[in-house]
Amino acid sequence: MKLFSNPKKAAVDKEKIVADEGKQLSRFLLAKDMLIGTKFDIKNHGDILQECIDRVNTNLKNLKAIDRKATIAFSLGTAALILPFIPFNWLITIVGFSYGCYQMGKREHAYKEYTDSLEDLKQCCNWTLGESLSEAQVRENKGMGVVKDILPTLAPLMSEVELKGVLHDSIEGKLLENTGVDFAKQQHSFEYKMYGYEQGSLQDVLTGFGYAIQNAWDSLTSSLYSSAAESPRIISV
Repeated sequence: MKLFSNPKKAAVDKEKIVADEGKQLSRFLLAKDMLIGTKFDIKNHGDILQECIDRVNTNLKNLKAIDRKATIAFSLGTAALILPFIPFNWLITIVGFSYGCYQMGKREHAYKEYTDSLEDLKQCCNWTLGESLSEAQVRENKGMGVVKDILPTLAPLMSEVELKGVLHDSIEGKLLENTGVDFAKQQHSFEYKMYGYEQGSLQDVLTGFGYAIQNAWDSLTSSLYSSAAESPRIISV
């Protein structure tokens, strides 16, 4: 990455870079006047790297919060629809599904912010630990505090193959092993399918919501059966 020194030339260079290379940095990193080519320097770039990590964590937290609210709303709406003995069930059904749809509307923007920040952090990983660097540079960078926080953030959200694509060959094996992530198992988890890098298709999201609603329904029915079983019985004499 390269820092811009000429503001007038910066706008032209930014447009040229985005046009020339399809995988260029996002608006966020371009706004920091950063381009591919500059050697990572912890003093000059550490704060930007930390900001990229924080953005992923914050945006993922926000996205999951929206999904939880939507799941609860759809679960309540579904329960009220199926269980007609619930007081005002028709009203609960309408409110539940309406609020769930409202949250799904918010999800589109939140998901865009999250995926953009995840792409940024992937690029930062390649910038600090990628093949474009010498082995000596990579080994120097990987010991720096903020750089060490990249993989624990990315590993649960990317496949092993994707991570190897942005890590230097000399260090990828040990670094991936140290993450403690079971990548084979991770690929089949609903959380990964919903929030993983280049995941989150409509089918994955609907499957994830369906799975969550099913769990909520199972918990509700189990609770109702338990309450009925534990209720005191009148013994006739």
